[in-house]
This record gives sequence, structure tokens and C-alpha cells, in this order.
Amino acid sequence: MSQHDMRHVRSFSAFNIQATLPFDNLLLRFRLLRMLELRNAPIDNVPKTIGVIVVSSISKLKNLQVVNCLKANDNIVRDIGNLTQLRRLELTNVKKEDGTDLCISIENLKSLHHLLLMASSEDEYLQIDQLSSTPLVLRKITLVGRLYRVPQWFNKLRNVIHLHLHWSQLAEDAIPYISELRVLERLTLINAYTHDKKQLSFEAGFSRLEDLYLEKFPKLVEIVISEGVMSSLARLSLHDCIKLKRVPQGIENLMNLKMLNLKNVSAELVESIRGVEGLDRSRARHIPDIRLSYVDGSEIVYENLS
Repeated sequence: MSQHDMRHVRSFSAFNIQATLPFDNLLLRFRLLRMLELRNAPIDNVPKTIGVIVVSSISKLKNLQVVNCLKANDNIVRDIGNLTQLRRLELTNVKKEDGTDLCISIENLKSLHHLLLMASSEDEYLQIDQLSSTPLVLRKITLVGRLYRVPQWFNKLRNVIHLHLHWSQLAEDAIPYISELRVLERLTLINAYTHDKKQLSFEAGFSRLEDLYLEKFPKLVEIVISEGVMSSLARLSLHDCIKLKRVPQGIENLMNLKMLNLKNVSAELVESIRGVEGLDRSRARHIPDIRLSYVDGSEIVYENLS
């Protein structure tokens, strides 16, 4: 590729990098680069020349709009705030000590639509409480890592339509905060609470929610959905909620619910909606598609309970 051609490159992806590549001058020539994707190319483990060049050059890519699967380090967390045209940012390997610099950088990204932050391990905290403001255009947030508390800036996320919390291990109830997200359409909670969480109660809000996905609630025994809440819900997924023995209270009011997806749930819950004699069958009969999946030995079994 000629130097002239390089100046017009808009997208650059590198996967599973094993060998030293001439990145020193390469990235600096991509002046119009809008998307940078480094999947399975952790900066700490790839050859030194690559790591140095990416760290030293990324802040100079002023037109960059998309960064996917970039492994964070001190320099990257600080420099990412210089990429003021970013619309999509996915950072992995985030550590607790990155919090202050990370929050400062995110506050500078006024055009950010999509944000994914993944901690370095399941036990690592995302220290992101210090955010004083969030991009007004932010539409999708994925937080994978432990949280000390529900971030205080949650109530400022007026335009977020997709929220995904994974590994959060929250002790306080996040639902009242999330219910204030007026345009939220999709909510995913995976291992989002401490393991002693026994009840989820949706008492208000969620008027536009279409997809609710709940996974890894090992002691959850009850889900309550108040009348009038989640009136637009079309898909409900309950995975690995082994103590839950009844369908959510209030499910009979969700008249737009098209699919109920059950995976690795209790036998009592399954029997409560199986066949016309099931205890909760009358409350779930308006749902046209009820799917069950579970592990039997080395196989995954699928069953239609509609």
C-alpha cells in the first residue's frame, strides 16, 4: 500500500497478533482513521514495538471514532480522552487504580454513543463513581466488573437504551435507579447482585423496556412486576435462577410479552407452566413462545413449553 493510499484508511483491525509488525510509522500515517480494533492483542503481551507505538500514537489519531477490545494500561486510559470524536469505546483489563484518569477521559468524549468497560478479573472493581458528567448522546453502556455501589451518575443517563451489568455484585438495589432511565429498551443483569439477593421488585418505570435478561441469581425466590410496569416487554429471559419456583408475579399483565426463555431453572418453575394443569399456566397462557433449555449429562436439551 502506498503512502498516499494509507492517508485514506478509515478502518484498521488486527487479530491474534503474534509477530512484530511495522506499526511505528504505520498508525501515524492513518490520519483519517476512524476505527481501530485490536482483538486478542493485549498490549502487555505483544511485541514491544507494537505496544510502544499504539500507546504513543493513539492520542494523535484525532479522527478515530471506534475503538474495540483495547486492553487498557495507564497511558491508554489517560490518552483516550484526547480522541474527542470517539463514538464507540471498548476497554478491557481495567483496574481499580485506573478510575480517576478513566473518568476524566470519558468526560471529554462528548460524542460517545457506546461504552464498554471490562475489569481485569471478576473480582476487580470498576472505580467509576467520580464521573461528574456523561456524554449526552450515550446510548449503550456495558459494565463488566464489581461495583461498590450504583454509580451516582446513573440518573443522568437520559438517552441510554441498552444497559448491561455483569459481575457487579451490588449489595444495594439498582432497580430504582435503573427505572429512571426513561428510554431504556434492553436491560441485562448477570451476576449483578451479591449472592444473597432473594427478591427483585420492579415497581415503576420501564415503559419502553422490550428485553429483560436475568442470569445468575442463585438465591432469587421471587420477581415482582407491578401492574403497568414494563408494558412494552416482548422478551423475558431467566437463566440460572435455580431457587425461583414461580413465574414472576405480574407476568399476567405483560400482554406484549412474546417470548419467555428459561434456562437452568428449577423443576418447580417448569412444572408450574407445563401443560394445562400447571399452577401458573393460566398466568402465562398469553405468551406465544415459551422455551426451556437445560443440561442433561453432556447434552443441552431444548423443550417447547408453549
